Parts: sequence; structure tokens; C-alpha cells
Amino acid sequence: MDRRPPAATRTAAAALRRAIAARSAVALDSRSPLYTYRCCDEDFTALEQLLCECAPARTLGDEEAACFCLYVAEWWRRRYTGGPWAWEPILRDAGHGGKPHAWREDVIHRGLRQWQRPLLRVGDRTGYIVTLACEGGLPLSLIQRQGAHLRRYFRALLRDARIFRDTPLRELAERNAYHLPASYRQPSVYELAAQLVKGVEKLQALAVGAADPVAHLDAHHPDWHNYIPLNAGNALAAALVRGLMDDIAAVEKEPQPIIAAETLLTASNGGLTITRTLRMPRIVRTHDVAVALERSWDTLPRTFELCVEEADGVLTPTALVSRASEGEQGAMHVEPLVGAFERTGSAARDVFRIIAVRRRDILAAAEVEGGAALGEVPWVFVRAGEDHGQEGRWRLAGTGAVALRTDAALLVLPPDAHARPDPGGDLSPRGRVHDVGWDAYEIRGRVRIDIGDGTRCVVSLAQSRDDAPEYHTRGSRLGHLLSPGDVWRGLPRLMERQAPDQPVRPISAAHLEWRPRSVGASWRRMDERCLGDVEVRYAPDGEQRFRARWTVLPATAEIRLIPGTNGHGELVLHGFGDCRVGAVPLSAAQQRGGNGELKLRFESSGPAPTSVRLYIDFGGHRSTAVDVPYPRREARFLARSGQDLPDEATIWVEQLVGVRAQVLDAQAGGRFYVEGVLQARDADPTKPLTVKEELLEVGPGRHELDLRALAGSIKALLSASQELDAKAKLTLQAHGGRQLAQRRLLVAHYDGALDRSAEELRLEPRSLARLGTTVESLRLEARPLEDPVAPAVQVPRIEAGRWRFVPPPDARGPWLITGWEGRLSRLRPLRVTLGDRPPVGARTPSAARTLSLREITYLSERSARLVAFRELIDQLARDPDASDWSALDALLDTLGVLPAATFEVMPRITEAPEAVALALLRCPSAVALESRWRGLETLPFPVWLVPVRVWIRATRRFHKSYHRACGGKDLDPMDMFAQTLRPFVDKAPVLAPVLGVVVDAMTLTFRGIPAPRDRPLWLASNPGGQRVLRERLEQCRQALLQEHAGSDSRSDPVWPTGNLPYAVASSALTRLRLWPETDGIAERKDVLSAPALAACATVDDTFRFSSHQQFELSRLRWFDPTWFDEAHALIASILLADTLSRNSGYLDDPYA
Repeated sequence: MDRRPPAATRTAAAALRRAIAARSAVALDSRSPLYTYRCCDEDFTALEQLLCECAPARTLGDEEAACFCLYVAEWWRRRYTGGPWAWEPILRDAGHGGKPHAWREDVIHRGLRQWQRPLLRVGDRTGYIVTLACEGGLPLSLIQRQGAHLRRYFRALLRDARIFRDTPLRELAERNAYHLPASYRQPSVYELAAQLVKGVEKLQALAVGAADPVAHLDAHHPDWHNYIPLNAGNALAAALVRGLMDDIAAVEKEPQPIIAAETLLTASNGGLTITRTLRMPRIVRTHDVAVALERSWDTLPRTFELCVEEADGVLTPTALVSRASEGEQGAMHVEPLVGAFERTGSAARDVFRIIAVRRRDILAAAEVEGGAALGEVPWVFVRAGEDHGQEGRWRLAGTGAVALRTDAALLVLPPDAHARPDPGGDLSPRGRVHDVGWDAYEIRGRVRIDIGDGTRCVVSLAQSRDDAPEYHTRGSRLGHLLSPGDVWRGLPRLMERQAPDQPVRPISAAHLEWRPRSVGASWRRMDERCLGDVEVRYAPDGEQRFRARWTVLPATAEIRLIPGTNGHGELVLHGFGDCRVGAVPLSAAQQRGGNGELKLRFESSGPAPTSVRLYIDFGGHRSTAVDVPYPRREARFLARSGQDLPDEATIWVEQLVGVRAQVLDAQAGGRFYVEGVLQARDADPTKPLTVKEELLEVGPGRHELDLRALAGSIKALLSASQELDAKAKLTLQAHGGRQLAQRRLLVAHYDGALDRSAEELRLEPRSLARLGTTVESLRLEARPLEDPVAPAVQVPRIEAGRWRFVPPPDARGPWLITGWEGRLSRLRPLRVTLGDRPPVGARTPSAARTLSLREITYLSERSARLVAFRELIDQLARDPDASDWSALDALLDTLGVLPAATFEVMPRITEAPEAVALALLRCPSAVALESRWRGLETLPFPVWLVPVRVWIRATRRFHKSYHRACGGKDLDPMDMFAQTLRPFVDKAPVLAPVLGVVVDAMTLTFRGIPAPRDRPLWLASNPGGQRVLRERLEQCRQALLQEHAGSDSRSDPVWPTGNLPYAVASSALTRLRLWPETDGIAERKDVLSAPALAACATVDDTFRFSSHQQFELSRLRWFDPTWFDEAHALIASILLADTLSRNSGYLDDPYA
């Protein structure tokens, strides 16, 4: 038997491929999916005959292998009827039955190479079947026979894709597989579904607004069918596309949750772990945000934070929401502030409640879809995907009595529940849920569950539709007690949502039952006696759907704190009715007033406790206990655990999240703020650098602030010093001159420090105690300072807190030791010098030439190194081809990860703006540019203050370098250099609006850079355009005033002020009337004027700010970055246009 088919067969195979490609108008080398080659019936028959003729050969040639791949893809689309895919029917039809795995794999590899198509992977396996199925497109049998199922499946997938934007579509496709018939729940279908949704979303954008989108695409985009993995020439397929595009439009109109929660069970340590994670869309409609927060859209601030409310009332910032476009149908950006907010174990059972906060105001509370509390009812999970480990993951589908389409689920039962399957059903143990203590079972069919209190519920699988409502509780809560969980004032309302696209409806109280939690009492109808710690259930027709534990106080209940001094204070309880109250620590006295008020007086001779536990007994076994703050006047800082931090405690700047500043005070209307002051040897005591942030009043007399709100400004404060040991000292202050007993908190760059003894490195004793169990996860890296590009050397650990640093045999000179937990640097970088002999070529400073970075690291005196680094940076700013740019790039990439003060060269960069400009212009991509920009923002020099002429000078020098690299002018057309600048031109204005002015100036100076006609500098060059820019500036000013309305009391200002150089500002600001109007309120002047002063520095490179003034300018920008950045760019555009009108050669630079 011949090893390969004859040459005639190979020729026929190549001709057939060319003919199919020609009819499909798709080039053979286009790398297009195989479904774009529209095989007709005759083509498919010809492919089958060709392969049958090749059957005697042991293997196939490359052309025949390509035909084999196309045939298998078409076979899938035409003949697949559901169920697991087996190779034998395909091979039999192609005349190659019985061929082994190795034969198939070899042929598919070579065939796909001919088509220039990739081989997909499914999990950790090579997906031969999935690859060819996806190349063929969606099977016709699925479209023809399962149209209703398919439409429902894709609508659910589209809805999830809109909510869970960061989750791969492939995973979402498998997650919704229960909408499909069981025989089509295959990896290939999931992959095709994900590709189809991506493609249809692109088509919908192309046909937006068209009455008949398919007809519009046929007329205007005839190749549109290449976007989607199905043969759209089929009438049913075209109808499916039309329906999906309608569904996209319909889903876009549905209210979108601004945040959703996902609850998963995963196998671990012989059991199961429950985790609940928040998922946030990156873009959401303003209308949907307003609906979720129950506010009018036009009352939403431009920016605000979304915080998760913890069980103890602490608000943990989770996302920053900012308006991206105006109007009710405009968009808002949702920027996560943490990588992934999640709760694990018993904490995952708590309700997820989101609080919207703007500065000192709590705007509203938002329900989290999928974030309802997990009560004392069975929980039902469905498979979340097959590709996430051997045991897979399970996603919460409902609680209590539910009906689901899926044929298998995981049932988690309370300890007092017992389950039994109906005939034909199945119940198999799957282990215990860690930290919860409930047992899990895999179930099929119908399962009946009896709960210890006599109620029951039924979980039914393989049903025609889903019935798994979600329940939320709404009501008035007794604000921000220290007790975990909700304490309700009056009976809350139970709300039910039948499905994600359905509205929320209230459950009538007449359908609820309750009983005291303290005894095994019988259930009773809901009434006004439901007080204290109670259990509540909703069990229509005896089937339990909802059950939870509530703490209910009278609707009129109020608790007021009257803090005193020296351990004295009072709690006043009002509206609690006829009840008995006790307290721990014991109150000194109780006094009842005539209006039902109860006053508790407390005295403490020693240190006052942090909280009081109130025991409230309403009689009839109805009682509860709540924790409230001890009524004392105090200012303090609290650790994440809620414990007081001692005076002058030191914490790591990366651990500010969850650390709170707290003031307890009885005086109504009191306002307090945290002030941070830089403490460093190089700080000027006569001009202290400070940051401030106001506390929120989170309860009567209780003011708090999560210090995460100060993290960015504190990092900037620390970066203003060249000392690694710089600290920010935080204190609590009161507006109006009131005195507070001081507690101080120190914030540092790092969390621990190392000692070195010979080859051994060990943590200092205090660092070892502070880091605790974290020591186990620390790793040490060593890197030679003379070669920052060199890979890091891992330092082996001896034991917890001890490492042995054995450098390479030929290692010399200074090395840097850093300590890491994950990607965070936790230990103070340690410089270690090996040997005393400098490398060959290292010399002392000389006027003859500038030393290289490698040579500078060997200078023994710090003062000499600083001088040499300044000379080196000056040289790099003049010469983009200098060899040390690669080393400097490596150091710049550490910014934002290591403190800027780690490397002595970093402060020198801030003295050379042209070096900063070149460092950004040299970035090869938009991603690299954004990363470099974010790193440079951590330097004390504001990057947005680099003058326009410095940017132009740096660009000219970069162009000359590019010209030299190309080898001559003839090989260096300007448009090629413009393409090199493309990442900067496209991305820079997004990073900072003032860089749009820089790009505009480049378009005037360099040929080949496109100049959009709506850019600010172009508009500023004519009177009509200037009017447009001035109107924009006034709109920005009005938005600023609206955003901070109510923040400017004359007697108690909160608008920051700064010591700015008004006297030397450009006279053009006055002549052109560019100073923003303060409306007569002096406290607004600095915030409103700061962008104008920044614009002076942007246009006039002789206008300079001192380092202190640069920090003040940055601090004023933090108050409202949107206002500052927009106003800075607009004013700079007008100033530069005015300058160019008076001096057309202003951008010409003789020094370039």
C-alpha cells in the first residue's frame, strides 16, 4: 500500500480548495475560519469522494489533510444531531474508518497548518474535536430542531455577558448550558456560542438603528457573514442572527445591576468551600445606576464610591463610579478599587449590601443581585463549568423550594433537614461545607426535604422552566451599631425577584410567619409582637422558600450617645416601649423619663471600654442584645479588627484599607478630618507638606473614615521625600478650632526591615512580631544595582524570617535585597555591597566624560553618586541613543511597585523634564505607555507639568535618533516616524487631557501626524472656536460647584487652599480673562485657579514651581481631578494659541 495518495489526488485536492475559496470570495491564505468557506452540497460531496479515494494510503498529503479538516468541519455542521461526538461516524463516511488517534492528530495538525488556523485547547488538553467543530460553525440540527431552546440560551448568555464583563464568554456559555437539551451540552457548542455572541455583537454595532439589520448588512457590509460561526445563507440561520440582534437591543434596555454577586462551591481539603464574589461591569448606563440607588439620574454626583457594608457597619470601598457621558442614557465607568472582593466560609452567608458614598455624604444603599443572605433553608447549586478542575465548580441557583431545567445539582442542607429522592431520583453525599457545617449532596430528579420544624420543600430538576426566586430584605435599620448583622427598626419588607429580568415585588406580611429564637416555639402569623431575636419564614402552601434570622426593634426605637470625658458618658434609649434593659459594663444609674425615654449613665475609673452590650427584654421570650460604642468623647484610629491602635503605631501604606479614623462626639454638627504631615529628614519644617480628608458621620455622634481614602495622597506625600524611612504622621482634627485628645498614627513605605550578618539575612525582631504569620509567605530577591536589567536572584529561606544570601561567585559591587508578598514589596529594600574591588573600566568622576550607571554604583560616597546621576540624566535627556536608557527603563518599570526613593537616580529624573518626556515617547505600545505614566505619577514631580516646548524638543531629538537608526534620510520618511509616535498620539490624551495639547502642538511641528479639527488647540486658533472652549470651561466650573455644593461654609471651609505663585503668573491669564470666577467666595480661589497656573507652566517653560508648590498644586488637583485636568487642558490650549499668534516660531527650538 502506498504511503501517500498519488500526485493526481494531491492536484485534485488543491484544485478543489481553490475552487471553494474562489466561490466563497475568501483567499486561501487569509487565515479565516473554515465556516467562511461556504461549502455547497456539491463541494461537500466532492470532499467526501476525494477522501474516499485516498483511503488506501497510509497517510494524507498536506493538501488532502487540509480537505480532511474542511470535510470534518462541514460534517459537524451538516450531520451532527446531538450527543457526545464520536470520530467513527465521520471517518466511516470519509472512507477512513478504524484509523488510529495518532493518524487523526497528525492529519489535523498538518491540515490546520495549510489553512493557517490555530489548534484550540480545552482546559489543559488539546481540543481536536472542539477545534474542527468551531471551524464548521453551529450545527444546522441545533438551529432547526431546538430553536426555542437556542433563543432562550443565547438571551441568557447575552444577559450574563453584559453583567459579568470580566468573565470569559466561554465560561458564561457553559454556565448557561441548562437552557440547552442535554445532548447539546458539549464543549464545542459552548465555544461556538461564545464566538457567535462576539460576532453578533459586532454585527449589531454595524447595523445599529436599521429596521431590518440583516438587509442592512447585506447592502452595506456584504462580508458580514464572516463574523459569525454559522452559514447565514440558511434561512433559519439568518432568522437566528436577526433574533439575536433583537435580543441584544432588548437586553441593553433591561435595567443592569451596577454590582452583582456570584456564590460558588469548590472542592477543597476533602470537602467544599463556599465563596461569594462581587462582579462589576466596567460600564453601566446612568439610568441603571439611578434605578439601583433609587435616585433621579440628574442628582447623581459625577463621581462617588461604592462601599460594601460589613457586618459591623464598616464601609469597605470597592469601586469608584464616574460619569463618562451626559444624560440619562449616558454611561458611567465603574473602576474596581480592589482586585476581587470576596467572602469565604460562614461570612459568605451574610447579605451583600452596597452603600454609595460621596465624600462625607451617604447617598443611598443598593441591592446586590445574587447577594441576598443565605438563610436557614436548603441551598441549590448548579455546575459552573467543566474546565475548572476535576471536581468542577458549582454556582448558587436558588434557595428553598426551587425548580430548575438542569438535570443535576448540588443540594446543601441545614443540620436539621433530611432529604429523600422520589422514584427515579438520586441523592449522593458530596462532603461537608467548610466553616458552615452543612452537608452537600449531588441530586437528580425530584428530592423532598423535611426540615426539623415541620416544614418541607421540594427541589425539582429537569423541569421545563426555572423557578428559583431570590429574596431581599428592605427596611429601616438602627444605624451602624457594632453588632454583626442587621438590627431592624420595625418589621422589614421581604422582597422577591422571580428572575434576573423580572421586577422586585414585596411579599405581604400576612404570608410570613415568625417565632422567638430563644425557645422551640411554634410558628405564628406575622404581627406587631415580632420583636427581639426572631426567626422568620415564607412557606406558601407549606413549601419553605425563605427562612432567616432577624433582630427587630420597635419602629420608633432610637439610641443616642452623649459622650463625656474621663470615662463618663450616657446612652439615651427612646421609643423602645415597655421593656427591661441591662448593660455590660454595668451602668451606674438608670433613669426613665416621662416620654418613655431611658437614660443609662456610665462611669469608668480606668481605661474606658470600647463598647457597651445592651440586653433588651420585651417579655414572652422575646429578647435581644446589641453592641453600641461606649459613650465617650474620643478620637482614635482602629485596626481592621476593630481594636484601638496605640499612639504612634506604625502601619504599612498598602494596609490602609480597613483601618479607620474614628471620632465619638455628642456635639451636633461636629465636623472632623484626618491630617497627614510628612516626617522626613529632608522635609522643610517651615513649609510642612500636608494632606487632609474629612470624616463621615456614620451614626449619631459617630464619625469615621476608612483610611483607604487617603492612600493615594499619602503615597504622594511619602514620595515627596528622598528618604526611604520617611513617614506620614496622621492626626485627627476638628473644624472650628475645637481640641481633640490626640492619637497619632504613622504610615511608612514598608512593613518590616532586614538585618544582615555575613551571609544570613533575618527580620528585625519588631518586624517579625508585626508580620506574624505573613512571614511564611515572604520571599526575598537580590538584584545587582549595576545591571538593573539582569534577572533577580531568589534568596533561599533557612526558616521563617531567616534567609541565606549566597551571591554568584563573580558577584561584585552593590546589590539590592527586596522582600515580597505576592507582587507587593513589604520589606525595606536593603543595599548590600559585595567586595571592594570595582569592575574593570570603573573610574572616579572626571570632567572628561559622564560616568555610566554601572560605574556610578561603585562610587563610595553618596554625594558623589548624586552628582554623577544628575550628569547621567542630563546626558540621557540629550541623547535617546545612550546605552544606559535600557537600564533606566528597567528602573522606571519599578515605580509604583518599589518606592521611588529606593534608587538614588529617581529624584534626579524629576529635575530633568526632558528625560521624563523621552521616557514616555520611547514606549513601544499604548499598554507600556500607560504603565510608564502610572509609574511616573508616583514621583514628586507632576508629570503633567512638563512644558509643551520640552515635549517638542524631546520629540525632535527622538526623531533624529530614529533617523540615524534608519541609516539616512532616504530611508526615513516622516510618516514612518509618525507611526512610531502612534502609541503616544493615541493614548496620551486619554491619560491626561493636557497631553492632547501636546499632541496638537506636535501636529503643527511634525508632518504625518493627523490633526483632528475638533482638538482644543485648533479651536483656540479662531474666535468661534475660543467661544466653544470658554463655554466648555464654564460648564466644567459649574459641574465642579454642583459636585461640591454645600461644601463651602465661610466659617468652616473644606475647600483646600495652597501657597501658589499668583504674583508671577502670566499676564495673559488676565488679558484673556482666563481666571475662573470664584463667585465672591475666597475659599474657592485656589481650587479654581490651580489649573490656570498649571497651564502657565505648560505653555511657558520659564515659569517654574518650587518643589513645595508642586506638591500644593497636586494636592489641589486631588480635590477634583476631573475639573483640574479638563480646565488645565482648555486654558493651556487658549494660552498656547495666543502665544503662537504673537510668535509663530515659538515651538522652534534651537537646542534640539
